[in-house]
Amino acid sequence: MGWIYRDASAHAKRGTPMYFSAGSIELSKPATWALGCLCLWLVFLPLYLTCRRQAS
Repeated sequence: MGWIYRDASAHAKRGTPMYFSAGSIELSKPATWALGCLCLWLVFLPLYLTCRRQAS
């Protein structure tokens, strides 16, 4: 999950952070994405890849 943290950090530095919000859940920090993918990779990895495609 180091790849996700590095990639999300690079996007944040470029000004295009990975961002997802649903109700009270908000994902915007690289560490949050990495931890989410580590714990619930079946949900978070596809979600991250979708947000990554939209941010590019």
